[in-house]
Amino acid sequence: MKLSVFVVTYNQEKYIRQCLDSILMQKVDFDYEVVIGEDHGTDGTRAICEEYAAKYPQVRLLPLKERLGIARNWQRVLSECKGEYIAMCEGDDYWTDEKKLQKQVSFLDENNEYVMSFHDATIIDENGNVISESKQGDWKKDISSEELILGNHPSTQTVTFRQNALPLILERMRKGYRYNNGDTVLFTLLGKYGNAKYQSEITNSVWRNHSSAAWSAINNIEKDISGYHTYTFLQKQYTGETRKKYLNARLNKLSRIVQNTPGNRMYKELFLYYLRFIFLSIAHGRIVLLWKTNKGFIYNLLK
Repeated sequence: MKLSVFVVTYNQEKYIRQCLDSILMQKVDFDYEVVIGEDHGTDGTRAICEEYAAKYPQVRLLPLKERLGIARNWQRVLSECKGEYIAMCEGDDYWTDEKKLQKQVSFLDENNEYVMSFHDATIIDENGNVISESKQGDWKKDISSEELILGNHPSTQTVTFRQNALPLILERMRKGYRYNNGDTVLFTLLGKYGNAKYQSEITNSVWRNHSSAAWSAINNIEKDISGYHTYTFLQKQYTGETRKKYLNARLNKLSRIVQNTPGNRMYKELFLYYLRFIFLSIAHGRIVLLWKTNKGFIYNLLK
């Protein structure tokens, strides 16, 4: 199998057909599969996925008995992708270039120093109105291995990457990662294996920014908590300056959690985050940050 297309979806019955049609319209000279992880939604998404799986032999809908959540569903679908390369398109996004996969695979076949290929994306809202013509903004160039490791990442639905790096990455994720920033972890760890090529000749894919998306539906505090655990996980993967970078990111997330957690949250959970923040701040000389956060925390307790 030359390529697998990774698709995760949850309650996206309005968008999943457009996503799958954009994948199935691809003109390629190799075999590919579409691996769908539908995460036990409450709308008609799974029925639509079943329809496509019955109609198209290259579409494989993974079985499911219960909801897994964002992180476990991501890991499950990635582990089922058997292609030499893996392309990504979440269920509310879609592609517009019918030769996208051919262009990316052809480049990666000829350039072993690159672990992934990506391109630009247009941002639209839930009604299809254009928010921005470019998700990449001013960064329309290659991303080095070091830049990937330090967090400069392309938009998920534009990426095609080499599968040979995946088993070790999945093993690490299964052992120590269960939060909702799967793309951040995946792209950071892929940076150990090579650079990312920006292919300007590929027409923009479309990234849909809407309130019902899995990540958008999570409140800001939960996002910060997920980010904290993501950076904790990544900190353990590296040494030297890279480790320090993720330590600082971890401290900043803890600072936001402590200052912004609303008063009705369980104080036991908040207190544990606060103790972690005090310990890390003192241990790594971040006393000024500790003082600023301490004032906000006391105010939240007294109001």
